[in-house]
Amino acid sequence: MGGYSEFNYYPFRSSKVPGEEPTFEEWLNGRYDRQFKVHEFPTIDAVRGGIPHETIEAVITKVQALLDVGSSVLVLDSGGVARTATICQSVGYKPRGYG
Repeated sequence: MGGYSEFNYYPFRSSKVPGEEPTFEEWLNGRYDRQFKVHEFPTIDAVRGGIPHETIEAVITKVQALLDVGSSVLVLDSGGVARTATICQSVGYKPRGYG
């Protein structure tokens, strides 16, 4: 993955990194009365050129496949701004005004 992991801020870890903390999916499923399936697409924040094209395409393909079968989808990143907005806009989400 390279770079600094934003998972260090949280009580869970990436499924792509070994460790003793629960993965994000395990943490969610242990905390809430639901079953979540987490699909991770690691990125590095503030990299020149933004998210690699192949990562964007992989995320869009997964999100669209899940939406096509009626799944609820939550797209998030630690900061929740640039990366999330890029993916949401790419699958056709149109933000609504606040207020």
